[in-house]
Amino acid sequence: MPSWPLSYALSLPLLSLRVSSHSLVHLHCSLRMLFRPILALVVLVASTAALDFNNSTWIWANDSVPTSGGGTTSAGARAFRRRFITHDRKTPTFTDILITADENFTFYVNHEKVGTGAYYPLAYAFRTPLLRSGENMFAVTATSGSKSSTPGGLLIAIQITYNDGSTDTVVSDTHWLALTSVPDGYQNLTFGDGSWPAAVDESPYANSAWGPITIPANPQTFIYTNATNWIWTNETSKPSVTALVGSRPFRLTWTAPSGQMVTSASILISSDDEYMFFINGNMVAGGYNYVVSQQLSTSLAPAAKVVFAVNATNYGGPAGFIAEIQITTTGAPGCTECGSSRSFVITDESWKWTSTVPAGFEVPGYDDSSWSPAVYVVAVTPAYWQFKPSQ
Repeated sequence: MPSWPLSYALSLPLLSLRVSSHSLVHLHCSLRMLFRPILALVVLVASTAALDFNNSTWIWANDSVPTSGGGTTSAGARAFRRRFITHDRKTPTFTDILITADENFTFYVNHEKVGTGAYYPLAYAFRTPLLRSGENMFAVTATSGSKSSTPGGLLIAIQITYNDGSTDTVVSDTHWLALTSVPDGYQNLTFGDGSWPAAVDESPYANSAWGPITIPANPQTFIYTNATNWIWTNETSKPSVTALVGSRPFRLTWTAPSGQMVTSASILISSDDEYMFFINGNMVAGGYNYVVSQQLSTSLAPAAKVVFAVNATNYGGPAGFIAEIQITTTGAPGCTECGSSRSFVITDESWKWTSTVPAGFEVPGYDDSSWSPAVYVVAVTPAYWQFKPSQ
């Protein structure tokens, strides 16, 4: 395995740079002379909200069995509701939501879907203008894991900003109602919840068994979270021990929430041994020396979907590719109710791969329907690969 001291990252405007991956497959040696340590950071969309979970409580439905700092439950979905009445003589202008769940969630405001997420060590941030003066409804469908006895928890912080600059805060606590089933239409304000029990307080955030939650930041300062995995192909039974020599392409297509457009991305990435990273067909980074991860941020031409693609090369021994991406979206033109969001993408089995590097594989329109799911190799910690600080 090479251990060259130089690591590099390239970040250029995605509207102007276009490099063919096919022509780059054979340029591994020349890349080391071409690139220099360049790191371009672009500040993500600013938010006036300074939300955290310090006053929030992990909650669940009343089937939660208490454990130290948390709770266990059976597999399946639960419904949560929280009524909120705005201040008199004030008009809500936007609402910021910080949310995570073990294991995944869908969040609604006044029956409108705002966003979804998974991987509980990561929080998701959404901004929406859907609140109105008077009575409003926050609703969540949260789903626990697939085992018969599995952790289940929901953690929320919400900040409502009014037209005079003042704010209100709503957090996850026993003021929420929770049901062990998910009835049709429960997201509506007029839905009858008079028989619903209160949510169960599982643990304050600071003392919970779930530990610290990674919150999207502006600008993003990255560390790999425990949700992030090294991935590779299934060509050998243990890629963390030995993998075939050569280059392998990986792709992931990510779709923005309804009515929103992807506007920027922050990326933390590394590969054993070498990689070239593309967004929507444009090469934005390249690196080698697997012990050093690369961090970069870039603005994107607004689009409802974004394609991340990687040409990863193994020179012998173990092979793996790891990335964590924070995506920022804003409302599409003409959509006054679409809000914004900041979401995470990690390397997992949702990425696809194939055994050769075809021309144009990095382009959004490329057909990857016949590609195979990537294979989980090992979690970021503990792992064979040990990182130095990101460059």
